[in-house]
Amino acid sequence: MILGVDIDDVLGHFVPALIGFHNERYITSLRVEDFNTYQFHKGLGCSLEQARKRIDEFHMTERFANLAVVEGAQKALEGLANGNELQIITARADEHVILTYGWLAGNFPGSATGIHFSQHYYVHVGNHRKTKAQ
Repeated sequence: MILGVDIDDVLGHFVPALIGFHNERYITSLRVEDFNTYQFHKGLGCSLEQARKRIDEFHMTERFANLAVVEGAQKALEGLANGNELQIITARADEHVILTYGWLAGNFPGSATGIHFSQHYYVHVGNHRKTKAQ
C-alpha cells in the first residue's frame, strides 16, 4: 500500500515552534490551544497578509530548521513502512526542499521513498501546484 504522511505537526512540532517564534518576536503570549485551524491568521490574531509575512519570517529561523520531532513519530513511521511505501506530502514551498530533506534524513532516515511539495500555503504568490489531498 502507498501511504501519505505529512510533516508539520505530524512528524515535527510546527505550531509550537511558530508560537515560540511569534511570542518572542511580536511580544505575544500565544498558546497551542489558540490554534484550532491551519488558518494561521486566526491563531496569530492578525490579517492573512500579516500572517503570511510572519510565517515567512519564521521559515528563516533555526526554530523552523530544527523542529522538534513529535513523540512516537519515528516508531510510528517504522511501523507504517513495514510492507508499505511511504510518501511524504507537505504544503512546504520549493525554497524549503534542501532544509526539509535534511531534517527528514536526520530524524527519519530511509523511511520514505518520495517527498511531494504542494506549496499549498503559497497559493497567494501564484505557484500553487495541488492541494495535499490531490
